[in-house]
Order: sequence, then C-alpha cells, then structure tokens
Amino acid sequence: MRACVIHGLGDIRCEDVPMPVPKAGEALIEVAACGICGSDLGRTFDYTPHQLPLVPGHEISGIVREIAGPSGEWAVGDHVVIEPMLPAVDDPMVARGLPNLASAYDYIGSRRDGGFAEFVVAPLGHLYRVPEGVPLDVAALVEPSVIALHALRMAGEVEDRTVCVIGLGPIGLILGQWAAAFGAARVLGLSRTATKRSLATELGFEAADPTAVDPESWVRDHTGGLGADIVIEGVGVAATIAQSMRLCRPRGRVILLGNPSGDIHLGQYDYWQALRRELTLVGVWNALWGPRAEEDEWLTALEALGAGRLRLEPLITLRISLDGTPAAMAAMHSGAMERVKALIEP
Repeated sequence: MRACVIHGLGDIRCEDVPMPVPKAGEALIEVAACGICGSDLGRTFDYTPHQLPLVPGHEISGIVREIAGPSGEWAVGDHVVIEPMLPAVDDPMVARGLPNLASAYDYIGSRRDGGFAEFVVAPLGHLYRVPEGVPLDVAALVEPSVIALHALRMAGEVEDRTVCVIGLGPIGLILGQWAAAFGAARVLGLSRTATKRSLATELGFEAADPTAVDPESWVRDHTGGLGADIVIEGVGVAATIAQSMRLCRPRGRVILLGNPSGDIHLGQYDYWQALRRELTLVGVWNALWGPRAEEDEWLTALEALGAGRLRLEPLITLRISLDGTPAAMAAMHSGAMERVKALIEP
C-alpha cells in the first residue's frame, strides 16, 4: 500500500510499504480521510517521534475491511472513527475512568503507525461508529472535536459565562461551537488569520485580530470591564499563555490546551496576575472515553455531529493526496500554505 513515512527529522516520504496485518481483536481499516494535526507537523519537522520509521496521523475515519478474531458488534463495511490513545489495561488511571492520564500507553500515529496511509490497524475496542448520514471526510474531525469538548468540560460551568478562545485553529473553532451549545453568554476569539476570524464569525462568535486591537481592552469592552470568565489558551507559546491570565476575570479559569513547542517562561507581572486575581489554571490532556469514564466524550461528540449540532465541514479548507502530502506539510510548517483543517484523502 501507499503511505507517508517519517524517516528522520524533516524527512517524510510517500512510498510503498507492506500492508498492516490485524491481530486478534483488531480490524483493518481502509482510511477514508486523515486530518493533519499541528502535532504531526511537530513530530515531522521539529523533533524525532517515538519510533522511526513512522507513519503519522491520528485523526482517522475509514471503513472496516477485515476483522481478526471474534467480531463482536462490528462488521466488514462499517464506517468508523478511531480513538488513537491505547493505554495499558493495567494502568491505574484506566481503572479510575481516566484513560487519558495513563502513564503507560501506545498511540496510533505517534508510537505506532497511523493514518497517513491507505490502510491502518486499530483495536476493536477503540472504534466508534459514524452516525448515519455523516460523510467520512467530516468524520475525520471527530478526534479534534473530542479534544475541544474535553477542554470545555474541564472549564467547569459554561452556561451564562463569557468564554474567550486564544487561537482559532480547528480545535478553537470547535470549542466556540461547544461553548455556544452549552449556553455560553458570549464566545470571543482571537486570531491573527483573517480566514479563521471570518469562519469564527460565520459559526456564531465574535473574533478579533490581536495585532490590530489591544486584546485586553477588547475583552474588557465585551465583558463589562471584568475580563472573560473562561479563557482557553490554544496556541502553546509563552506570550499567549501570559496573555490568557491578563484576559481572565478575577477568580476565573484559564484552560491550558495548546501544545508547547519549547520552554515556557512567564514574567513576574504575568505570574502576579494568577496570584492577585486568584485564577484557576487547568491543564488539559486528550479526552475521556470508555465504560469507566464519567462521560464517553467520543460518544457525545458523535451524537452531536449526527444531530447537526456541530458544523465541521466548513473547517475543511484543504484536501491532499498521499503523494502530495510531504510537500504540503513542508509548506504548512514554513507558513507558506494557509489552511484551517487539511485532510489527506488516500
């Protein structure tokens, strides 16, 4: 089959590789679409992944083509998405319903081969059925939708609150939709990219360019001078993390969602904001799923998508073949190619 394979730092090639073979309890999935996440760019161009060579890609939708061993509820031809984090079954966090916090885990597209390929193998227990009527390309955005949902759950009560999202990439744009769905009084967004601000407006929330306005004044103007109740930082750099503390009201919550690309250093003034405003800083990692979790956030996201409460198709602004993926990823990483969500469609 064809696949895009990372061989070293900055070295990703589309080439012929052996077909993966499912073991008992696994399925062979024909990949319909796989999203390119910022973390895929990072593990290709900025740091070495956990294994080499590696087929990246964890935002996967596809069709079951083969099942090894007992099939249970699954059948060949089923349309599915894949939950990519595979914690060790005996990890104590799994027993507590917090599989996302397991310290021992495998990961499709990061620690084992993923979805930048024509086919991928996944455990049956990590498959979720795509609702009838939902196209498989749109279904590839379920994984970032689940991450966004978990971030908002970690923010606590949302109804009648003002939520400010820093960074309007796919997850930020989906966060705004979840916040509105949960009854937020106002959803604000900050992004330097005009396309993303326009899309945010189309999706129903207010957006501003932080280079064209003073973000603190803008947020205060929209919150009666107090600041946002909840600020979600989705960029992962020191400047926006510090900014998130200045945009938050006293006793508000700052949700740290963005993956850092390097060390984070806060100045004394910004640290004081957390102290003097008595802010709650909340870290977020992945999402909850499975029967032991207080909520299977994958099921919640799929139900919302099937019912039309999430609009994900407008986020897809670029579609790429496998052969075109290495050049497109290099252009994205350099900033030469603008996109909201890029999909690989093998």
